[in-house]
Amino acid sequence: MDNVNLEKLAKELLKKIIDNNRELSEQEKVGIKVIIDEEHDPEKLLEKCLQYMG
Repeated sequence: MDNVNLEKLAKELLKKIIDNNRELSEQEKVGIKVIIDEEHDPEKLLEKCLQYMG
């Protein structure tokens, strides 16, 4: 699996997790999705999402 497919898969999975999280407000979901859309490195993407939520 190449990096482009890995990035796309990681982003889709994260968005589904965020959408199904009942503990996050809609504003928090939007904020995390902006991070997901803007970051292209899967490792940095996960790190930024965790920092946002922490």
